[in-house]
Amino acid sequence: MPESDQTSPDKVAANLPKSAATLAAGLRALPSHEAILARSLRAAPTILGAAALDHAGFATRTDMHSAPILVHGTDSLNHVPRYEYVLASLPQLQAAAHGEALLSVALEQGVVRHIPLIMGLGNKLVPSLPMEMLRLATGSTAIDVFADSSGVQAVGVADVKVPTQPDGDIWLHFASIHSTLGRYVSARDVLEGTVDPERFCNKLVLVGLTGAGVTDMRTTPLGELVPGIEIQAQVIENIFEGRFLRRPTWLKWAESAFILTFGLLIIWYVPRRRSRFTSFIRTVPKASTVLGIFLYLMNGPCYFFIFMRFGLLVDAASIFIILSAVMGCFFLARAACRWRDEGVR
Repeated sequence: MPESDQTSPDKVAANLPKSAATLAAGLRALPSHEAILARSLRAAPTILGAAALDHAGFATRTDMHSAPILVHGTDSLNHVPRYEYVLASLPQLQAAAHGEALLSVALEQGVVRHIPLIMGLGNKLVPSLPMEMLRLATGSTAIDVFADSSGVQAVGVADVKVPTQPDGDIWLHFASIHSTLGRYVSARDVLEGTVDPERFCNKLVLVGLTGAGVTDMRTTPLGELVPGIEIQAQVIENIFEGRFLRRPTWLKWAESAFILTFGLLIIWYVPRRRSRFTSFIRTVPKASTVLGIFLYLMNGPCYFFIFMRFGLLVDAASIFIILSAVMGCFFLARAACRWRDEGVR
């Protein structure tokens, strides 16, 4: 809400002709829509969202009203996504709300796979909406960031500590939109008083647009098109349930070591003429094909188990492609030698 409501009484009064001076004076005596909204924001623990931008635009600012962030360790400002401008609500609304946070999400070819928990705005760190909501809900005065020379390691609030990627992102473990539709409530039903107030008791409530024609629709890895507010809700849900998907820095080295070790083993063992493996390949027809298919079939379940059991995101596709190329070259070479030997005989 970066602009004033043009339907506020004072705005309408400014557009009336001089002949309606009495009506205009009466309208100016009424509170503006911003004043009414600010009163409501002040009366409840509320947080406003803001959009981070790389460029200046109409109504953009270089700062916003946000909670302090305490950094434990090294400065992490250069590791997180950083922006210079923000499209925030009016100062009157910011002052009335109990917090403000960024709504930006990261896209990979149009798909939301991870979301930043903290970002940089100018020369300071600012929180994302889920972390700011948790801070307000727990009564905390600040958000904690744990970082070292490699980047951000975790973001915490109260007794919750969320492991992150070095850039402050977390990978989301998405639930299907069909399993979450029951928690949506129409704003119209709320305004008409047909919703039981107990439904909101001790709950975190997000207000957003969910219409199919609005621009705030995002695609998840499940192939579903969901409202942007659903992404924020699923981040909070992941944090509450402790379902954190991680791809730590050491995992890349572990993948490289596995590929190198397994590849060198194939290069060393397969060409040996007197090895049991070579004898098996020569004796059993199509053995290399069967073995290759077996290894490929085992590849998926192994990584799926690691994903489900430990929440680690292994780059299975790269391992599969590289090892397939190595195995294919040597199996084809052994097959060619066998065909050549049979041709000689």
